[in-house]
Amino acid sequence: FGERLTKFIEVDRHFVDGAFILCLGGSFGSGKSTFFKMWRLQIGDTDPLPFHTMILNAWDADFLRDPLLSIISAFLVHFEDTQPKKVARSRELAGKIARFSLSAVNDLAKAAIMIDMEKGLEKAGEKGKKPGSACFELFEQRKSAFIELKSLLGELAESSDRPLIIIVDELDRCSPDY
Repeated sequence: FGERLTKFIEVDRHFVDGAFILCLGGSFGSGKSTFFKMWRLQIGDTDPLPFHTMILNAWDADFLRDPLLSIISAFLVHFEDTQPKKVARSRELAGKIARFSLSAVNDLAKAAIMIDMEKGLEKAGEKGKKPGSACFELFEQRKSAFIELKSLLGELAESSDRPLIIIVDELDRCSPDY
């Protein structure tokens, strides 16, 4: 099945512009995760490698409530050895994006439970602008960071002549909003 799936993707990618999504379903315990791992190894034994492949276990990061972060993280880990400068810049941008969420959470925490996370960060060595007072500025920075991050991730994906396959496993175990 793995060989036929590989051949299908190799042929079909020439007829589809952009991303292609394929869903493999089966009952619990039928071996989907094992198949993904074995298929990835099978692809890795091919010379030359037809694809970049990575497996992302969605359930491992479901607690974060931000699927984008786990996808970007897996993507960056995959390209770390071949594109270190772009990966480092992408990590920096992802950090800027995360700071906006901290600002919003800090305002809620101060109002609801009287905890100022900003002061805790300052004590931990993370001095900077006050999150609540810089909310809109941080939003604009986050938006710009997303645009640049999207561009960098596109450059990483296009830096090879091989297509990228992202295998997302355990998605059915995640909470619906994730």
